[in-house]
Amino acid sequence: MLLYEGGEAWRLDDWAVSAGVRGVRRVLADLDMTDPLEPVAPEPVQECRSSGWVRARHTGILRLDVALG
Repeated sequence: MLLYEGGEAWRLDDWAVSAGVRGVRRVLADLDMTDPLEPVAPEPVQECRSSGWVRARHTGILRLDVALG
């Protein structure tokens, strides 16, 4: 059995789903169960040198009902 968990509960994250599918396909190819995948050019590395937290003044859930951009 091969189990992959990605993203958040009750949400489908396109990147997490495609990363999981690629990973499962690589495992199957390595086990000679499928044909090998075409090589994909690596994405550039992103490096964060610091991070921080922003705290909300009130509890709750934010729902954005407007288009971004």
